Amino acid sequence: MLALVLVASPAPDGGARAGCPAGSAAWKGDCLEEDAWTQDPVGCPDGMIVAHDGGAACVKCGDLEAQQPLNLCLGMEAKRVDRALNLAYQALAHDAAAHLAELRMQERAWIKKRDATCADEVDVGGSAEAGELASCQIRETQKRIAELAALRKKWLGH
Repeated sequence: MLALVLVASPAPDGGARAGCPAGSAAWKGDCLEEDAWTQDPVGCPDGMIVAHDGGAACVKCGDLEAQQPLNLCLGMEAKRVDRALNLAYQALAHDAAAHLAELRMQERAWIKKRDATCADEVDVGGSAEAGELASCQIRETQKRIAELAALRKKWLGH
């Protein structure tokens, strides 16, 4: 499981790091343009993205300082956690069919609550907003997965 923490906030100069111009970030002593970062689910292991610096090396998300690649990593983690939630929900819906109406009602209410919570929390603007929103959604989705596990135990005894 990938645990991400925002290790840096946008710099006052618009995100430049270590003497790099705005719109780029330092990595391994070089300045890379923001669009030089991509997700490569085939070539890099989970929790890493590609820095196209000539060598196209995999970079750990936790080692990043620039906002754009951090946002990319957080977006990847949000999708991974959302897939885990969908699997947990589908399994519970299948195994606890007698509670399906209640489960659906709870899930709809949870989605509204998650969206409202994250909208209230995230009001930073700029390049950090996408990452902050993804962080909130990750946290709230992980809580929901735990809630579904508790419902499984309550309804099915395991």
